[in-house]
Amino acid sequence: MVSEFMIFLRILKMEFVVIWVIKCYALSTGMCFYYVFYGESMNEVTQIAYGEGTVTISLQTESLSEVSAPNIRFGDYTEVIESCFTQKELNVIQNGEVAELDFVFVMSDTLDNKAKEKEMNSTMESLESSYGTLHEGVFIDMTASKSLADSELSDISYISSASELLIDIPLYLVKEDRSYYLVSRNMGDDALLENVSTEANTLAVEINTFSTSMMVFQDNSDRAAESLGSHFYIPSKVLLIGGMVILAGLWLGLDKLHRVPQEQS
Repeated sequence: MVSEFMIFLRILKMEFVVIWVIKCYALSTGMCFYYVFYGESMNEVTQIAYGEGTVTISLQTESLSEVSAPNIRFGDYTEVIESCFTQKELNVIQNGEVAELDFVFVMSDTLDNKAKEKEMNSTMESLESSYGTLHEGVFIDMTASKSLADSELSDISYISSASELLIDIPLYLVKEDRSYYLVSRNMGDDALLENVSTEANTLAVEINTFSTSMMVFQDNSDRAAESLGSHFYIPSKVLLIGGMVILAGLWLGLDKLHRVPQEQS
C-alpha cells in the first residue's frame, strides 16, 4: 500500500490551522480512502502582576469542526486569579512567587462521549418546560488547571466565586432577534446560564465550574410567554388536555341544567 501525506499549514493572526489530508491507495483492490482531519486552535497568554508576584494565564481554544475556534476570554483576570487560588496561595503570590493558570476550551459539533451528549440534550429538553423551545448550538468542553512556583499543574473543577466568561458566537449561529444561553453546571446542578453581555455577537455568562457545556439559542418565535418578569411556559400538550377537560366539564354542566327542568315537570 502506498501512502501520501500532504500537510498544509496556514497561519492567520493567532490562529494555527492545520489540515491533514491523507490519501491511501489500496492498489490491490483499486480502492481509495480520504481521511481529512481539521485541527484548529487559538492561544492567548497574559501575565498579570499580583502584589510582588506574577500570574501567567494561558487560554487555548480549539475547534474540532470546520468552523474557526471562537475567541474566549475572561471579563476580569484579577477576579479569575482570586477565584482559582486559595487565600493561602494568594498570599504566597503576593510575596513574590510566580503562578500559572491554564484554560483549554474545545468547541465541537458533537461529543465523543455519547452518554454525556445525551445527558446534555436531556438537560436542554428539561429546561424547555420553563424557557420554551431551545436549539442546540455547539458543545464547549472546558478544563482548567493551576500551579504555584515549581509545583505540578493540578486540575480545577470549581472556583470559589463566579467569574465572567465571554465567548464569541460562531458566525453561522448569528441571527437578528436571537438569544443565546449556555447549558452548564452551576453550583453542582445543570442550569441555563443567561447572557449578560452588552457586546454584539458575544455570549457572556457567570461560571463557577469548568466542565462540558453547550451553547444553545432561542429565536423570538420560540420564546415562551413571560409573566411578571419570570419565564412561564405551558407545553402545547398540556393546553390541549386542559381544553378537553374544560369542554367536558361544560358539557356535563349544561346536560345537568337541561335535565333539572324535565325532572321537575
